[in-house]
Amino acid sequence: MCRSYNVSRCLMLLLGGCFAVVLATWSVPTVAQESGDDAKDPAFSQKFWNYLQEADYQEEWSRWPGQNEEFIEGSSPHGAFLKLYINDTVKNNTEDPPVKSLIVKENYNKDKELVAITPMYRVGNDYDPDHNDWFWAKYKPDGTLFEMEGMKLSGKVEGCINCHSSAKGGDYLFTNDGQ
Repeated sequence: MCRSYNVSRCLMLLLGGCFAVVLATWSVPTVAQESGDDAKDPAFSQKFWNYLQEADYQEEWSRWPGQNEEFIEGSSPHGAFLKLYINDTVKNNTEDPPVKSLIVKENYNKDKELVAITPMYRVGNDYDPDHNDWFWAKYKPDGTLFEMEGMKLSGKVEGCINCHSSAKGGDYLFTNDGQ
């Protein structure tokens, strides 16, 4: 086959074929595969954001059951309006989301402009057993983390934990309080 082509064209075909094989076998590491130790790594927050973008959660994931309207009413610190998205792991067990559950809360102001994305990820693996192993983050719409008093809001965020610990049932989810 290479005889009918010049050497550079043959090399390009060979490299292109290798590249196609690599693409076909390479899988984007999903956040749900991360261990508790990986979630403690500061770089995890960026990997987590990248995963959310690649997962196309707004199109591919479900909304919280029973919340069919475009926006639901929110409150501080999240915003006047919210949109909630859940992965299939949560969808099948909203009352007690298992490990690998992902909940993405989009936070909108009174003008319905996106101001923050606040996901929760149930890591498991003894990530934070005193608080149901939830990983918390607060991202700006461009994917950078919010900061408070010089600390990036990602991981075991004290403000998130303190607020959500008041949810009924000890599940850290206010969405279950009305059920």
